[in-house]
Amino acid sequence: MVKPVMGGKILDITDDAEGRRVKVLHQDGVISSYGGLKEVLVKKNEVLDRQKVLGKSSQKLYLEMENQQGPLNPNSLFQD
Repeated sequence: MVKPVMGGKILDITDDAEGRRVKVLHQDGVISSYGGLKEVLVKKNEVLDRQKVLGKSSQKLYLEMENQQGPLNPNSLFQD
């Protein structure tokens, strides 16, 4: 089961060569993108918290994060 790294709103749900992808817009303007999903359990524009399951992963799952300036290193967002 795949859960978001932060609460937010479902911005988009698409299909690509790796499976399904869910994009989440967070309050601080960061967008997280979860790719490689075999099943999506949310709907576009749904508001969610960190406990909500986005979907089920396939063999490969990947996370991308970005803001207005471009791609972000997810590790830098979660350091103490």
